[in-house]
Amino acid sequence: MRGSYDRKEVQERKAAGLKRCWKCERIFSIASFAKSKSRSDGLEAMCRDCTKAKRQIPRNKERARRARQEWRELNRERENADARRRYDPTKERERKQKERQRDQAALCRRRKKWRDKNREIVNANMRIWKRENPDRVRASGARYRDKNKDRLREKGQRYNKKNYERLRPKRKEYIRSHRGQVNARTARRTAARLRATPPWADLKAINRVSERMLHTVIKHAEAYADGAIHTNTIESFWAIIKRAWYGSHHHYSRKYMPLYIAESCYKYNRRSSATAFVDSVRMFVGATA
Repeated sequence: MRGSYDRKEVQERKAAGLKRCWKCERIFSIASFAKSKSRSDGLEAMCRDCTKAKRQIPRNKERARRARQEWRELNRERENADARRRYDPTKERERKQKERQRDQAALCRRRKKWRDKNREIVNANMRIWKRENPDRVRASGARYRDKNKDRLREKGQRYNKKNYERLRPKRKEYIRSHRGQVNARTARRTAARLRATPPWADLKAINRVSERMLHTVIKHAEAYADGAIHTNTIESFWAIIKRAWYGSHHHYSRKYMPLYIAESCYKYNRRSSATAFVDSVRMFVGATA
């Protein structure tokens, strides 16, 4: 048996930052021992020099296997206890974990109670911290806005709708005092809308046409269909044109695009006719005769 084991002496050495090597039985500082998660003190039993020397000795695997087996037979209870302590969720560990959770919850409640009671101090400290860390405040706000765009938009819409009458005078005052900025923003939005709107979709042109034919409007914010009033048909027609573009023609040149659209209109308007093909052939034959 190597050396006597004195628990009090071990504790005194540990408090002084020292440890005895199991192999050479010399005392070194803790820095001379490698870390080990399997040991109770978190350090290897042998110093680094002894460990290095042991690794350089050729190992007899069969002899090592027999030695491990003999040790396990002699220390079966200790090995089982170590295994239960490491891997089994015993009641004692569960009880300690619940106690830690209760203590943490109690600490959170005490902190919340203190913050509620000393709201002015908390707000003052927060204002000081924000003044001293403007970059971190801006970065945090940008991250939050990027992550919660939809939520902030819905929240702003609800607030504006709920406080419309109260905010109306403020809006008018802002417009009067910032006339140049408001006009510039309106001009940018109008230009962007005109760039994004093709000539055939201009609402003013549609209104001129509606003077000679029936034209109705539906708000998708309220409903997508009101009887025969909907946009499903035109959306389906554009989907058919896109399918023809991708699947059949693969490209529409600007010069011949009206002819492609006219072809799609011709086929779409006669999609329910049983004699559409015969009528088309007769029309082409009559045109070439």
